[in-house]
Amino acid sequence: MMDFNALKQSLNTLIGHEGGQLLDCMVQAVKSSTRMIMKQKQCMLLRKIKQNGIGTNDVECILKKLPLSENALGKLRLKIMNPKIKDAYQVKQTKSIENFRVWRRSRRLIPGHLLQGYMHIWRMYTDEFKQIVDRRHDQKLKHLIERWKKILIVPDMVRGVSLEPDMSSLPPEFSSELRLYGGVKLDEDEKIVLECPVKFGLYKKLNTTQCKIDVEEALNKLRWSKIISEKNKSRNMQTEEQEGNPDTNNTDRSEFISDDKVVDINQLRATDLPYNPTVKMPWSIGQQELDIHMFKRDVQELAEKMKNNTKKWSNLDDARQRGLKNLEVE
Repeated sequence: MMDFNALKQSLNTLIGHEGGQLLDCMVQAVKSSTRMIMKQKQCMLLRKIKQNGIGTNDVECILKKLPLSENALGKLRLKIMNPKIKDAYQVKQTKSIENFRVWRRSRRLIPGHLLQGYMHIWRMYTDEFKQIVDRRHDQKLKHLIERWKKILIVPDMVRGVSLEPDMSSLPPEFSSELRLYGGVKLDEDEKIVLECPVKFGLYKKLNTTQCKIDVEEALNKLRWSKIISEKNKSRNMQTEEQEGNPDTNNTDRSEFISDDKVVDINQLRATDLPYNPTVKMPWSIGQQELDIHMFKRDVQELAEKMKNNTKKWSNLDDARQRGLKNLEVE
């Protein structure tokens, strides 16, 4: 990395004909300093890599082969990187002690009238070496970040729905300023959170277990709807055949039959009996169960991915969070 021939020429010019032993001593002192600087910079590089949430190439290649979630991989990455940083720090300490010993031995051999000139050459070459190492490490850190860092890109449109607010249809006199009536008084934090756009979504901590529960509830409602819809269709067809009066729009769901004064239990859904802990779950609805299962799997995988890739649970700043909390309490 450094041209030590140029260093020897500079030292030869400085010492003249003092002897080869002095020249070798000076060169060894500079080389010892460069080794110490290299270990210091390596320790700093490993810390920067860890701070950016990634690992070295060997660490990431090992983690890539493991069938773990991103959250588990992040914890494992920290466990692997911490010993690497600790070992690098110990090597740096060893090189610092060795450099101190070399410098003390060299200091006894360097004459006093050559010390100032030698220190000038030593600083010049060590500063140059630091710049070279910093430049190489910055390039390596940038390469590692581009290779291993996962960046969440927010799309401009999701399933044809634009995420940007459409302000073109609003009249010129429209104002988003908060209007208060009835003598209501709000502080600045509460006003800020109420002035958010109409379609502003509040992102809270994602619970994958609750997500699975919500998906199962929604799919059970879908099954009950399909089952009861098929029953209604068959019942309407039988009624039309018996009475000879077709009515294709008669698809209302009614548990109580007023003519016979009875309650048709078959018409009940799971949501109609929230007080009953032993509600019978719906049975299979045939070929559509495959589509339902694939949909449930995709939703759960998406929820798990979003949970692992999202580090900031709330999209509100501190002021809006305080305002929202005050409004919920009131």
